[in-house]
Amino acid sequence: MLKLAYKLNYQERRNCFNSKLIQLVKQVWLFSLYYGKFISTRPEQRNKI
Repeated sequence: MLKLAYKLNYQERRNCFNSKLIQLVKQVWLFSLYYGKFISTRPEQRNKI
């Protein structure tokens, strides 16, 4: 019984970790997409810096 409870707990923790990882990847991807667009639309301002 205890082993089963531990197994379920482990599964939940793994799912929680996976969802957090997925959210992080999405955020990084969106940020890089936005940053890339920002760079490509303003090359003249980038050259000034």
